[in-house]
Amino acid sequence: AVEVVWAGEQGRGFAVVATEVRGLAQRSAQAAREIKSLIDDSVDKVEAGAELVNKVGGTMSAMVTEFRALDQMVTNIAGASGEQSQGIEQVNRAVSEMDEMTQQNAALVEQATAAAKSLQEQAGELVRSVGRFRLQRTDPVAEIEAAGMDFDDAIDAHQRWKRRLTAFIAGRGEALDANVVARDDKCALGCWIHGDGKKCAGSHDFEHLRGLHARFHKSAAEVIRCHERGDTSGAEGLLNNEFSSLSEETVRQIRKIAQSQGSRVVTRDEAIANIRQMASSGSVASAGAGRRVAGGDVPMFDQ
Repeated sequence: AVEVVWAGEQGRGFAVVATEVRGLAQRSAQAAREIKSLIDDSVDKVEAGAELVNKVGGTMSAMVTEFRALDQMVTNIAGASGEQSQGIEQVNRAVSEMDEMTQQNAALVEQATAAAKSLQEQAGELVRSVGRFRLQRTDPVAEIEAAGMDFDDAIDAHQRWKRRLTAFIAGRGEALDANVVARDDKCALGCWIHGDGKKCAGSHDFEHLRGLHARFHKSAAEVIRCHERGDTSGAEGLLNNEFSSLSEETVRQIRKIAQSQGSRVVTRDEAIANIRQMASSGSVASAGAGRRVAGGDVPMFDQ
């Protein structure tokens, strides 16, 4: 300032310029500091951006890996769908074949039913023809047959009792009177036991049959009474235990009486078996040739 005063008018101009230069230098320094701050900030942001780019790159790599896995899964699903379609086609073919087989089986069943019915009718005719003839014997069974006792019918009748009682308990069978059922002299076998069969009294087998037959009917009546009392479970228990046992024993005893140790009466089941056996071998006609009995020329079957 002193120099400016000494310099006079020119010094004052120089002082003004110096002041301006000083202010410009200060502003330049301030601007430089601001620029440095901006550069530092930009560097930080660039570094942060680079880090984000690295993270984005990792994320993109992971996405690519996931997309590849997804593509593999889609491929597997497509393959499985193809296999499933093939499996469905195979199932459809199998169902079609089963349907054809079912239709064929139905036709075969109808044919078998018709054949069985025809065979049954033929067997019935043969049995009726054979049933009129008996071989001679000297034991009480011959007297039974002479008196008109049909053991086959007696066996069938007593075997049917379990089905009749089962239906009665189920509420769909015939009405049964326990007092009537308990009597052992009402059925065909009972009528024979208490009638013409008395001529066989004293025979161990006959006496055993008479006792079994009486117990059989009493047990059947007890089943009916249990059901009428509302004790259905008790009735079923008697039916499946005591009555079933007595039924089997009674049938066995009937068969035992109907058989002999030597020559014997040919039963219906045996006649049918003989007829079928000889028919299968083509010897029905020859089997009866040469056998005659009094009263008619009818073939007799061996036991």
